[in-house]
Amino acid sequence: MRGAGYFGVLLLEMLFPLGMHCTQSEGHHIWRLLVTGITETEGIPDFTAIGIVDDFELAYYSSDTRKVTALQDWVWDALGSEYFERKTQDFRHYQEGNKKSRKDCMQRYNHTSGVHTLQMYISCDAHGDTAIEGLFQYVYDGRVILTFDVETDTWAAGTTEAIPLKQRLDKDIGWRAFVKNYQMRECKETLKKYIQHGKHILEQQVPPEVRVVSRHSSDGTVVHRCHVTGFYPRDVDVTWVRDGQTTLLETSSSGILPNQDKTYQIQKTLEIDSKDGHTYTCVVNHNSLQTPIIKTASVPAGSWILTLLPLLVMGIMVLLITGALIRIKKKNLCIALNQYMPAHRENGEET
Repeated sequence: MRGAGYFGVLLLEMLFPLGMHCTQSEGHHIWRLLVTGITETEGIPDFTAIGIVDDFELAYYSSDTRKVTALQDWVWDALGSEYFERKTQDFRHYQEGNKKSRKDCMQRYNHTSGVHTLQMYISCDAHGDTAIEGLFQYVYDGRVILTFDVETDTWAAGTTEAIPLKQRLDKDIGWRAFVKNYQMRECKETLKKYIQHGKHILEQQVPPEVRVVSRHSSDGTVVHRCHVTGFYPRDVDVTWVRDGQTTLLETSSSGILPNQDKTYQIQKTLEIDSKDGHTYTCVVNHNSLQTPIIKTASVPAGSWILTLLPLLVMGIMVLLITGALIRIKKKNLCIALNQYMPAHRENGEET
């Protein structure tokens, strides 16, 4: 099931517009429940749900198994078997409801065939002991169409086509009560249990490895690359600093990318003139570090070669051309000597 959960995350990352990652500060955690119904599937489940805390997939449901399964052993201790049995029944109902709402959306958007998705995005945050009110949305084909408003206890339509669905869901008193309760209470309580039982996983910190590589470019500039990898949690601050004082904007950045071991990496590049005499350092700040990591970039040896290279090439070309001309002259001289013949003798003398 671990593989199934990972597949669910990949599918939702491709389909869901709000992004899968959050910026985490120390003590901050976020619980996200991502539910996806998809039409005309072949070889993949048409309904999946994945529960994620921060970057860890913890629970998974699919239309193939029709069962909520924990993806980490400690999750059973956090919530208990009764919770998973109850949620299994809930998600079976969600599966049927999603299928009906998906058909409604296709009709409203004049979609008669093709691959289309209807998703629910549910989330809530906790910072220390403080829980932050959650979010509950419907998303059709990557566009937010409905958002639940706990103040008015109604759904807010994000598109004109979603108004009929809003009106139908507003009339569903039982569903509105469930959504409001989940958004204001159950979401926070679930996250709190995950944090209590999974602190050893959720609050682990892995320090980054930092390497600075510099090289000369053919256009006469020097390119400094600061590669930071192997860190967790995801949030990191990487900056280029000139002479220990001025913070610079990098020429380019890879953005934060995932590694296979669930850590992250980022690379920031700085391009300067080869005649620049300043000192450049890459400064890395991360929650796992007591003090920042500072790496100084050095102009690689051999810069004089690049400076003299055009002159060397020109010199070689001159030598080659000169040698060729000398060979041609010698060849012509030999031909002239070989063609020389004495004139006819008259009275014993050459004429």
